[in-house]
Amino acid sequence: MVSLSAGTASSVAGASVLVQAGASSTLAGGSMFVQSGSGASTGDTVFGSAAATGAIGASGSVTVTSGDSSGVSSGDLTLGSGSTSVGSAGLVQIYAGQSATVGSSVLGAGSSSKGSGGAVNLNGGASTTSSGGSIALLPGKGISSGTVTLASADKSGSIVVGADGSITATTAPTAALNLFGGNAANNTLQTGEWTFSHAESPISGNVNFRMQKDRIVSHVPASFPVSTTPSDRRIKTEIEDVDQNDILHRMQSLEVKQYRYTKEWQSIGHVNDDVVRGVIAQQVAETFPEYIHRSDYHFPEKNFTMGQFHEVNKHLLTIDLLAAMQAHHRRFTVGRNNDGSTASIQITTEDAANKATGDVVVRSGEASLQNSGQMLIQTGDGVHAGSILMNVGTAQETSGSIRLISGSSTSNGGEVHVISGGGVKSGAIHLKTAESYTSGGIDVSTGVSNQDSVVIRAAMSLARLNYPAAKVWLVEKLPSALEPVLLLQDQSH
Repeated sequence: MVSLSAGTASSVAGASVLVQAGASSTLAGGSMFVQSGSGASTGDTVFGSAAATGAIGASGSVTVTSGDSSGVSSGDLTLGSGSTSVGSAGLVQIYAGQSATVGSSVLGAGSSSKGSGGAVNLNGGASTTSSGGSIALLPGKGISSGTVTLASADKSGSIVVGADGSITATTAPTAALNLFGGNAANNTLQTGEWTFSHAESPISGNVNFRMQKDRIVSHVPASFPVSTTPSDRRIKTEIEDVDQNDILHRMQSLEVKQYRYTKEWQSIGHVNDDVVRGVIAQQVAETFPEYIHRSDYHFPEKNFTMGQFHEVNKHLLTIDLLAAMQAHHRRFTVGRNNDGSTASIQITTEDAANKATGDVVVRSGEASLQNSGQMLIQTGDGVHAGSILMNVGTAQETSGSIRLISGSSTSNGGEVHVISGGGVKSGAIHLKTAESYTSGGIDVSTGVSNQDSVVIRAAMSLARLNYPAAKVWLVEKLPSALEPVLLLQDQSH
């Protein structure tokens, strides 16, 4: 063994030992090699300061640096383990020793007064046959474990792995947080909920959006240009028709109300202090319990808790509105427009095989202190005006009747007028029974009264009438009449 050492001292510092390569004024200075001997296994090379023996003394520092340069660049400093073709390459360890107070270790790149500062690169080892080496950054364990921080120079942007395992990513107030995935991105919670907050949100707690295990809750208005719902036949079973008429009638019991929301609910952020229209969930539950979802609402950052909170499934309500509209359309049908005419309208009740069909009632409402509304049945004007046909269906036994009855009154009863249309030639009025083996009679009479009469007025141009032999009609002039009248008289009398 070759030993090179300086002498010892008892009252002053020990002497130094300088091992230095030769200098050159024109070319590169000489190199210095400190290398262990070769063999089946090479020896170790150890650089270190001696241990301090005094109670208050400190061990010496060990500095391994390349020399300064006033020219192009200073020399590199390389710390590395040797390569091997069979076993594992040796470790490279940089660590601080144990201490009673605080241990520290700093790995930093050099600064620059003109160009860019030095970079620090941590690279795992490459492999041509297996996996490349990993890089692990682990804080120290203790009563309170350390943290791992990746931060910008001014620490305005950082990623911090906390001692409790939390991860906090922060950007500067004017900087963006960008996350880019390749062909997929996955975010998974084990428990709890995922909340999205906005520092400038006007709602309490600043949480605008939350994702829970079984639903998504928004505290602010949402805008969706397109919304779709899975509805493929292949994912459905037990497909049945519904009683659309029953849904239509149940819909009639739903009450649309006008209201405002409470200040507490407004602070959560769902709505503003506006008058809105809608339904009351508890009232809806009486008729459509399938529309209602009940759960416990708990938003800790908003200090809001409400048990058995009622929500209305308006998607189901919308589908049933379609069923109700179709039930209404079958009874009140609007046809299609075509090239020859506008759409027709049909008002019908449902056909039935084993029971009576429903009535059709068209009437104005009743009035207690004013007149009730009138009813007008009229076809529109045209080159040929449309007709009005009142027709009773064919019966297997007794057919239905047509009755025109004017209203009763405590004073004068209502009149019944049957008047043909005017023109160059006014229209005729035909009163006739149908042809049959025994035809029906025609009865024109007044009601039972102290005075009764039947008057049939004829036009001024009427000169004479020919009637069947069974009856004789005479033309007379009544004193109070302004035109000739026909008094019906029986010849047998």
